Amino acid sequence: MRILLLICSFLCVKSYAQTTRAIGEWTDHLPYQNSRWVTQSDTKIIFNTDFSIFTIDKEDLSRQTISKQDGLSDIGIAQIEFDVYNDQLIIAYDNSNLDLFTNDRIINLPNILSNQNISGDRTINDVHVMNEESILLALGFGVVEIRSQTAEFGFTTTALSFNAISSRDNIMYAGSDDGFYVFDRSSQGFEGDFNNWVLLGPEQGLPSVYEVTDVTEFNGRIYAVIDGELWLEDDAQQFSRILQPDPGFRFAYISAEGEHLLIGQRSTVNTSNTILIDAAGNMSRIEDGCINNTLYGIEDDSGRIWYADAWDLIRFHESASGGCQQFAFDSPFSEEVSDIEIKGNSIYVASGGVSDNFTFTFSRNGNYIFENNDWTNINQNEFSLFRNEDILNFFRIQPDPISDVVYMGTYWAGLVAFNEETEEIMLFDQTNSSLQGAVGDEQRERVSGLAFDRNNNLWIANFGAPEPISVLTPEGNWFSFDVGSSTSLSNLVIDDFNHKWFPVFGNNGGVLVFDHGDRIEDPTDDQFRFINLNNSELTTNDINDIDVDQDGSVWVATREGPVIFDCGSDPFSSDCTGRRIRVLQDSIAAFLLADVSINTIEIDGANRKWFGTDNGIFVQSESGDEQELRFTSNDSPLFDDNILELKYDGVSGDMWVGSDRGLQVYRTKTTSARRVHSSNVVSFPNPVPPDYNGPIGIRGLANDVNVKITDINGKLVFETNSFGGQAIWDGRDFRGQRVSTGVYLVFSSTTDIFDDPDSFVSKIMVVR
Repeated sequence: MRILLLICSFLCVKSYAQTTRAIGEWTDHLPYQNSRWVTQSDTKIIFNTDFSIFTIDKEDLSRQTISKQDGLSDIGIAQIEFDVYNDQLIIAYDNSNLDLFTNDRIINLPNILSNQNISGDRTINDVHVMNEESILLALGFGVVEIRSQTAEFGFTTTALSFNAISSRDNIMYAGSDDGFYVFDRSSQGFEGDFNNWVLLGPEQGLPSVYEVTDVTEFNGRIYAVIDGELWLEDDAQQFSRILQPDPGFRFAYISAEGEHLLIGQRSTVNTSNTILIDAAGNMSRIEDGCINNTLYGIEDDSGRIWYADAWDLIRFHESASGGCQQFAFDSPFSEEVSDIEIKGNSIYVASGGVSDNFTFTFSRNGNYIFENNDWTNINQNEFSLFRNEDILNFFRIQPDPISDVVYMGTYWAGLVAFNEETEEIMLFDQTNSSLQGAVGDEQRERVSGLAFDRNNNLWIANFGAPEPISVLTPEGNWFSFDVGSSTSLSNLVIDDFNHKWFPVFGNNGGVLVFDHGDRIEDPTDDQFRFINLNNSELTTNDINDIDVDQDGSVWVATREGPVIFDCGSDPFSSDCTGRRIRVLQDSIAAFLLADVSINTIEIDGANRKWFGTDNGIFVQSESGDEQELRFTSNDSPLFDDNILELKYDGVSGDMWVGSDRGLQVYRTKTTSARRVHSSNVVSFPNPVPPDYNGPIGIRGLANDVNVKITDINGKLVFETNSFGGQAIWDGRDFRGQRVSTGVYLVFSSTTDIFDDPDSFVSKIMVVR
């Protein structure tokens, strides 16, 4: 696993440059619009989202990120806490996994997650750095110590579920729904024996029955949220109530990292404010509306107050007196992904809005566009029209191949046409197009699929409509088509013969093939055929996706593996029944992925088949009978095994991966094949640095060309063929030895004649 070196500033910058990544390398594009927790080092404010960590430099406010593919052990981060004594970040995950992020490595502590002897709730509810030797964890089953300097576990006490933990001097305070339990390490014996812990009660000024939800030490005293109110322990170790929440508010957190104790208040109507208590006990407030749904806050050494807020934007106050600052991180708006399309150097992503059973999710996350290493988010925050017209559940996206318009299909309010240049927006619904409302829900035009044909007609799957296929011609004319009872069309793809293939959702679904004939406006020459398990090799009617490979074969993704239709120009014949691929599994003949539910299919530049499933990614050979790659969240940087969308960028060789946990990119060893060489054959990395041992890619080649690599004197050192439009060299000669420093010539040709017009010569500089 690749671990980013932590140099002084604690986290290094992650670059998203598309041309510098090595073959086989992963990149993430995660959302950084809000956060769950915040802590700080001497130089950084450190936030975590559900998926990763990002930092803000205290001096110049520059931003940096790190995630699982950079070395973190997991995803789903619950809480972070910086250990100032040992210069390390403690990362607690939702599943009770733990990382210690030190100055030169990441130490994973999976003991709580993996220990089969632990019964009960393993959730890590709070993390507290007691001193230079001990980190304390409040868990659903008790209290656990980690010895900071050796990364080993110390004592464990299993008794109750603890909500919070803190300390003062040698005394540990563990708060639970059953009250405060304390242990004095200087006098009470073994802390792993819960009988040695003391329950505080009326003798200490506390109620006889009470619950503790938060606790921290500030200025040598213990503050706690008890029964929803703020209590203070005085020098005589007596507790007293000092503050009640405002009407309609509750205390969300208490924090003590600066000159003030911070008390975050949150209401039920998404408003928040901050109460501050200084060392002398004086109280003040910040109520300027800067924060909405506060989760946690800290004060840095400059007096700025930084907030983790469940709402969008990063927020801080310039001082204890206020001065609100909010800014956005350059990232996708959310982790949700339902569709990915590529045009030139731009990536277009729809966020979703449809559940697995095609019901509404009421998502307002919109769409995201990635261009020139920057993200643009298109939703109601940037365009009030979406909010004013109640446009939500963006499900599909398709850029126009010949204009600046991007079509965005909503599963709620029809089709949005967005002009990237002018930012003009036009909405197509049943009032100005052939789109229709769904049967039984006539007010909602549900767009579930978009695709342009070779004549630049935009074809639309209109889920549940009486006429569920619509088309928008380049002239601006609309037409719709009745295809019988198969109206639950969930997507579409267009084959080499301009036939439209639609997955039909549901147990009574299957595949619908449609041909509009010679003239779109003439319904008399239309053809359609419904394919299901009764008239084909399909073993289930649950169809999730369809794609067309480079040979024109139509691959249908089902919940029981793929079925291939090689029907050429006549998919309407009853002889077009499809076929399944036989493979050997443990030396036993079986059908390819027959026990796997395939969510999405994509074809790369070498005509390999990428299957996104609910159990990771399977990459099969061109014919499908050999597995070439396999990715899961356990053995790769893949964030999540439920793969929702795959999209291949034939220029860069990138495979974009959308899962339940966000967007990632994998640099494949292929690019899209060409009949002739590109005018720009590129080798990367070039020059090859001394410490680089990975593959060297030669991109922009014609399909399956012969490639010869020689030294400057013409001595042949390596020979191969391109894979798709890209060849791979490992930097070694025929004997397997690393080549020495020098310039190497790359000769490639579509024939055996290297002075053929379609041949190319390029250079690679190797530095050892």
